[in-house]
Amino acid sequence: MGHLNIFLFRLWIAGALLGLSLFPAFAVGYLLPVQSGKFWGYADTTGRLVVPAQFEAAAPFSEGLAAVKKNGLWGYLDASGSVVLSFQWSSAEPFSEGLAVTRLPGGSGYGYIDRTGQWVVQPVYMDAMSFSEGLAAVRESLSAGWGYLGRNGKMVITPRFVMQAPSPCREGRIAVQDGALWGFADTTGKMVIPARYYEVSDFSEGVAMAREARTRRTLPGGQVPGPEPGLCGYLDGSGTWVVPPSFSGGFAFSEGLAPVETREGLWGFIDHSGTIIIEPAYHLALRFSEGLAVVLVQDRMTFTNRFGYINRFGQYAIPLRECFNAFSFREGVAEVINGTSVYINKRGIQVWPVTP
Repeated sequence: MGHLNIFLFRLWIAGALLGLSLFPAFAVGYLLPVQSGKFWGYADTTGRLVVPAQFEAAAPFSEGLAAVKKNGLWGYLDASGSVVLSFQWSSAEPFSEGLAVTRLPGGSGYGYIDRTGQWVVQPVYMDAMSFSEGLAAVRESLSAGWGYLGRNGKMVITPRFVMQAPSPCREGRIAVQDGALWGFADTTGKMVIPARYYEVSDFSEGVAMAREARTRRTLPGGQVPGPEPGLCGYLDGSGTWVVPPSFSGGFAFSEGLAPVETREGLWGFIDHSGTIIIEPAYHLALRFSEGLAVVLVQDRMTFTNRFGYINRFGQYAIPLRECFNAFSFREGVAEVINGTSVYINKRGIQVWPVTP
């Protein structure tokens, strides 16, 4: 994985830990987890505090409920701020497809609850991921491979995939690792695209980014090192190249465009034919969301990062500004970090914390 890909991965992890809006919004209006002093509450997208800050931690809303922490335990509240599932879990993830991964105190395993708080899948797994397209990755121990459950708790794909972080099912395909290489399985676990790629993205808009794996030269003494990364292109669901590998980096499609890195180290955007739509001019570009994409321009002398937001014409909708990090828009707001975390709207105006 290239250095910019690693950087993006770190951005995503940071966003997940900070409670970024990575999950679907609730129909009654999107609420943002916000911090006021030591505690967390929820504000709407205008910056109005809807749920007072009273929790030790707060996750984004998903499917109408949000996980919140109080007195060391997690429960769930609804958009009115009412606690609907009492504080009883040592760990609680956002709901997805009607189920949420939770864990009870005392070292029990992870299982899945429904919206009433009842166990649908008993807490017997060492690791468990959220459901996507009716499947969820689970494993019973560090030495065990990952398998995939159905929503009834029955194993659909036998545990056998040994990988550090399992992928969700996207468009009927699951990115899986076999040794050092990646391929794709279908919803039954059958390999439909052989594991021969150095890295891949999840499927989106009918295609997935894949990076070629090149064989390294044999070392003195006959040792054969692992593969090295090649160029990136885009595969369809059968494993056929629809955009031949010709880029140094790339991410999944969104809103008809995909960010790609040229061999000169600059990022731009292509369409599904592989045609450059937005000229490479950035040191990093993220996927489009709600018509805008985050771009990074770095001063290579001072290593100062400036983030901005461009539209589909490559024009700046929100000009570059120096900050530590910036994230994609969701329901009209985006998080920007520069010492503290703030939310901005599509005009670049700060909506939280509310400014005088």
